[in-house]
Amino acid sequence: YQRRVHGKQWYQRRVHGKQWYQRRVHGKQWYQRRVHGKQWYQRRVHGGFGAQRNATIQVDVTASLNTPPALDSQFSTEFPLRLGILLVDTETNTENQDYGRTNRATYNGPGCSDVNNQCWSFIPSTRNWQLELNGDAATRLTATSHVPWTGRYALAVWNPQRLEVSMEGHVSITNDWGHLAVGQRHMASIMLFATLIYIGMASWWVFYYWKHRALAVTLHKVLSITIAMKLLSTLAYCVQFYQFNGSGRSVAGVQVTLGIVEDGFEIFGMLSMMMVASGWGIVRMTISKKIFKTAVASIATYACICLIERFCYMMPQMCYFIFLMRLICRSFLLVGIIAMLNALISATRSNLQNRLWSRRTRLKYDQYWMYQVIRYAFLPYILIPVIMFVAQVTAFSHQQEWIDYFVSRAISSPILEAIIVY
Repeated sequence: YQRRVHGKQWYQRRVHGKQWYQRRVHGKQWYQRRVHGKQWYQRRVHGGFGAQRNATIQVDVTASLNTPPALDSQFSTEFPLRLGILLVDTETNTENQDYGRTNRATYNGPGCSDVNNQCWSFIPSTRNWQLELNGDAATRLTATSHVPWTGRYALAVWNPQRLEVSMEGHVSITNDWGHLAVGQRHMASIMLFATLIYIGMASWWVFYYWKHRALAVTLHKVLSITIAMKLLSTLAYCVQFYQFNGSGRSVAGVQVTLGIVEDGFEIFGMLSMMMVASGWGIVRMTISKKIFKTAVASIATYACICLIERFCYMMPQMCYFIFLMRLICRSFLLVGIIAMLNALISATRSNLQNRLWSRRTRLKYDQYWMYQVIRYAFLPYILIPVIMFVAQVTAFSHQQEWIDYFVSRAISSPILEAIIVY
C-alpha cells in the first residue's frame, strides 16, 4: 500500500513529481512557448500597426479627470497618466538592445503596492510619455518621436490608480510612403487595379445587356444591381486607402458608404445566386410558392441581420452575437445555394437522358454545361478567401497582409465573378 499509493518514489514521479508536473502542466519551457511565448503569443493574438524603422510618431492628446479624488484620499495632488507605444512584434533581433526595465512604463507615487512605492507595468514600451493630471484642468500632450525597429506597434494607456479619465486627440505613425502600415503599403494600388477591372466588367455588362435587352429577365436586372454594388464597394475601398494614406484619418462618409455597398453586394449577390440555382427564368419559367417564400424569407432575414450589425455600436455587448448570427446565416445560405445547384444539375441531366432529341435538346445541353461551370466557379469563389485568411493567420507575417487582398480581391474574385456572370 505505501509503495503503490503513498510511496515517495511512485507518488512523486507519477502525480506531483517535479520532472513530470513541470514539463506537462506548468513547465517553463512548455508553458511559455505555447501560451505566453513571445513569438507565438504576440504574432497570433496581438494586432498592431506595422511600422518601418525610424517611422515618425506624432502625438496630440488631451486628458482630464472626470471625478477628481477627495482631498483626504490616499492619492497625491498630481495623478500621472502614461501614454505609450508598445512593440508587440518585430522582424529584427532586439535581444541585444536596451530593452529592459528602463524602457518599461513606470509610476512612482501613492497607491502602489511595491515596497519602494513603485508601480511597474512589466510591458516593454518603445516610447512613453507622462501626463500630469491636476484637478479639473485638462492636460495636453504634443510630442514627436521615431520608432527604433521595424515591427508592429500598439497604443497603450497606463492608469495605475484606476481613475476615471477622459482622453481625446490622435496618435499616428507615419512611414515613408504615408500612414498605411507596412503590410498595407500596396493596398491602394491593389484596390485601384481591382477598380479598373470592375469598371471594364461593368462596361462590358452594360453593352451586352443593352444589346440583348429584349431577352432580359428578372435575373439579369438583379445581376446589374449586384455588379453596380461590387464596383461601388471596390471604389470605396480604393478611396479609403488613398485617403487614409494621405491624412492618417478615416472619413465617416466613406466608412458608411463602404458598409452599405458591401452589405448590398452580399444581399443582391445571394439573391441572384439563389435565382440562378433555382433555375427561375432560365430552365423553368415558374417556381412553387414554397420555394419563393423560402427564398424571400432567407434574404430578408439576412438583410435584417446586416442592418442590425450596422447599428451594433449602440449595444456593444451584442456585437459579437450579431457577428455570429450573420456568419451562421451566410453559411446556411451558401450551403443552400450549392445544394440547389447540385439538385438542378441532377434534374437537368436526368431530363436529358430520358427525352428524345428535339430542337430544344441543344439548348438543354448548353444549360447543363452552364450550370456545371457556375458550380465549379462558385466553390473556389467561396473557399479562396477562407484559405487566404488561414494562410494570413498561420503562415504570413504582418508585412504580407497585402497578399490576401491581391489574391482574393484583385485576381480570383474578378475572374470567377466574370465566369459566373458570363
